[in-house]
Amino acid sequence: MKRMKSIYRILLSAVATLSLLTAVSCSQDEYIYTPDNNCVTFQDIPSSGFKLDGNVLVVELTRGVADADLALGVTLEPGSIYTIDKTTVNFPKGEYKAMVNLSYDEDALEAFVEYPFVLKFDANEASPTGISTFKAVGQVPFSLDDLQYEDYGTVYCENYMFGSGYDFEGKTYTLQVAKYTKNYYRIKNLLGSGIDMDFFLAADGTLEITAPMESPTPDDINSYDLYKFPTEFTHNGEQITLWFDTDADYIQVRDQGEEGYTMIEGTYFSNYSVCSIPSVGLLTADLFRDDYAPGEDDGWWRFYINVDTVF
Repeated sequence: MKRMKSIYRILLSAVATLSLLTAVSCSQDEYIYTPDNNCVTFQDIPSSGFKLDGNVLVVELTRGVADADLALGVTLEPGSIYTIDKTTVNFPKGEYKAMVNLSYDEDALEAFVEYPFVLKFDANEASPTGISTFKAVGQVPFSLDDLQYEDYGTVYCENYMFGSGYDFEGKTYTLQVAKYTKNYYRIKNLLGSGIDMDFFLAADGTLEITAPMESPTPDDINSYDLYKFPTEFTHNGEQITLWFDTDADYIQVRDQGEEGYTMIEGTYFSNYSVCSIPSVGLLTADLFRDDYAPGEDDGWWRFYINVDTVF
């Protein structure tokens, strides 16, 4: 009898265990996720970011359920520089990926500026961990080592040591601005020398010449290294070389733009300079002007570069 009770208990235990296993097995479906939408999401921002290099920005969307066609509305928040190519993204049946493209006004871009944008679709179509609001920024891939210049205007030059009516008058040279900037400029072929002058002009009037490289001056000028420009002008049949002071402390800027581009019509800057020709060396004002006697002038005069026109 005792043995029968033990067998009965074992049978009861086995039945209870089987019942528990059956209960767990029957309720297992409660832990399996069955999507009730298309499980759409924006893909992550590319590791390289969005570069505003003239090409459209491509934003990818994916979905987890593709058993039917899907037309998904996508909106671009207003107020950005971008334009979206479509407001409805179509996923054909069986397709898991789709794209939206953003274009932008390249002429409005500036270096070092971030241009944000926000894309959205109906959150009811998003997967549980999906992204229905996509926030990102685009930026110009800008490098000071690889500036690209575009024509911006013209400049003319003055050096009063030569007096009025000298050949400097009436000559203009192309002024360029670096793409995506309003501060980096280049004067092409300054004074017909075949040499460009590059400079940075900040809104506060600080000007830094970045090219050409400094050149050693002849012994008769007896000066530290200067910027050398072999000009298109002559004196007594000899080419005049202009030597422009490299000391930024003496540079003066007048009437620069306070907003936007810092070089505007009427802006000019100057620094001290000397001129020379091979046979004489340093040129002085008494060679060109009646109001100066020999020995009265040391040859150091301000050389002015004036913005003539802006295109």
